[in-house]
Amino acid sequence: LVDGLAPSVVTRLAIDGDRAEPAHIEIGGERIAPGDRRWGQAKRLVNAVDSRATIFITHLLYSHLVVGQAFAAAAFHLSEWHPLRSFVDFFSYGTLAVNDLAYRSLLTPASYFVQAGYVSAAAARPLVHNALRDCDFSTWLPERDLAQRGIDELETTYGIEALAAWRVIHQAVSNHLDAIGVDDAFVTTDDDLAMWHLALRRMIPNSEHLPGLAGRRD
Repeated sequence: LVDGLAPSVVTRLAIDGDRAEPAHIEIGGERIAPGDRRWGQAKRLVNAVDSRATIFITHLLYSHLVVGQAFAAAAFHLSEWHPLRSFVDFFSYGTLAVNDLAYRSLLTPASYFVQAGYVSAAAARPLVHNALRDCDFSTWLPERDLAQRGIDELETTYGIEALAAWRVIHQAVSNHLDAIGVDDAFVTTDDDLAMWHLALRRMIPNSEHLPGLAGRRD
């Protein structure tokens, strides 16, 4: 993520039963362990890198400027009379409005984060470039994200709440599709929907994990 911007930062944890304790922090290949006089500074650096990754990459870049933007742009592959067009338009135009704010917040010289000294203008674009290599749409599905992290869904607050929220969203969308008559047969035969799906695969980086239509609306 920070290639060409700063030394790599890696946190190593030691697992003791059901507890994870910090073992050491590696900064540019140098190990700093608890008790070292530089330990406090190393922890602050880890927190700074993690917060930048969360705000800039996971939220602004992945959520708004990659996935949200792709869904907004793909919406125009559905004809104006398509039963799903009003549904995607509602989210698309809202997304585009938020994306304008995200772009200005993330990449322009007037960026709040740049002006606040949170990140330099020179570092913002390389940070985005590096992050796009690792953009993985599969992490947007809570079940896959938890499996990739090796987390038991019932052992963490994230696992419990993310899956609960996902089920509510999934049910709300399913209810809407039922109401407008979009079923598995519709998904299999609708050309506009096939073009919409193809557009998403073209625009989202590393989209081999993007679920195929496969004749099922899920």
